[in-house]
Amino acid sequence: MTLSMQQLTKLISNKWLSLCLLILIASAIPALSLINISDLPKLKVKSADKLYHLIAYASLSFSVALHYRNYKEKNISLKDFSGIFFLTILFGIVIEVLQESLTTYRTFDYFDILANTLGSFIGLVITSALLQFLKINK
Repeated sequence: MTLSMQQLTKLISNKWLSLCLLILIASAIPALSLINISDLPKLKVKSADKLYHLIAYASLSFSVALHYRNYKEKNISLKDFSGIFFLTILFGIVIEVLQESLTTYRTFDYFDILANTLGSFIGLVITSALLQFLKINK
């Protein structure tokens, strides 16, 4: 099954779908960040957890920006993108603080914050490129 540009644009512009995606990602990140993962199998990839952080926060910033655009029904400005960027970074910092203060098996890590920040930036670049490609954001 192949989506046409019109179908993809309609899918990307769906308020409820973007809200569900945002809720799913914004709930999964704290849940996965605060559970004990010591019993889970480890990947034999150096710094794999930083890659997880990057992907998670790219997904978060993408979903926040997409839902913001759909909810406001207007183009996302640079100021909007900046606000979303800082909001997702703050979210990541709060999660790191909670890991340190609420658990005995997770710790605060500046490199996690760096990976989150890079992921948030990448997610917003992808969002901007996708919206421009689909001519949703002029």
